[in-house]
Amino acid sequence: MSHIAQASVVTGSTTTHYQVAGTGPPVVLLLPEHLRLGVLDQLRSRFRVLAPSLESPAMVAEFADGLGLESPILVVDSTHSDDARSALDQQPGRFSRVVVLPADGVIDAGTILPDARGTVGPGH
Repeated sequence: MSHIAQASVVTGSTTTHYQVAGTGPPVVLLLPEHLRLGVLDQLRSRFRVLAPSLESPAMVAEFADGLGLESPILVVDSTHSDDARSALDQQPGRFSRVVVLPADGVIDAGTILPDARGTVGPGH
């Protein structure tokens, strides 16, 4: 098991703390604490996974910008899907894709790995 590092980034007047692990294309997790570590562990062998503790889910694009992430994948749970849609509406093309996980956080690796762009999740 590889190390999960703790880091922070300052954007404007806000300091955002986050966990980061793995190497590869960037994935930003916008998940509740009880799902975050399990999903991070599942993805870190193929991705650079960043799990921020945001004051507001609407700050996800600002977080990605602060780290200079280009077209990261955004992974959210069903309770944050409206926040993800809002981020996409505000900055179309900012995220290469959005993956909406079911409430239990179980990931089908094929959901994230294909090259197709767009929203992925139940019913998509």
